[in-house]
Amino acid sequence: MRLTFPNGEHPDVVEPGRITLGSGGDSSVRLPGLADRHAVLANDRRGLWLVIESSEATAHVNARPVSRLALVRPGDLISLGQVQVMLRSDADPQNPQLPPPTAAFTRETTRNTPVCSER
Repeated sequence: MRLTFPNGEHPDVVEPGRITLGSGGDSSVRLPGLADRHAVLANDRRGLWLVIESSEATAHVNARPVSRLALVRPGDLISLGQVQVMLRSDADPQNPQLPPPTAAFTRETTRNTPVCSER
């Protein structure tokens, strides 16, 4: 998984396993303004989970409040207090570009149909 910080609070983090986020010394990602052990991102067989570790910690996933546990996936925006974290897959480049369009409109794929028909 790759964590990016849109507001520049921390460099990108690429980590395959468990990531702890907080202001404490035992956190793998230390960010001022968070609880000592604010949250943990961890994988299990069901997916990637955001676990809120502190009772006074605030967290949101895609602007929805999380009190204890949330299933997250690439593309989700996680807000921990005032810090925003974008979750991306490991394969995402630093500056992702939009995927190519799935189909191009050409004369062969569009039909010439009259807007109004006369009767």
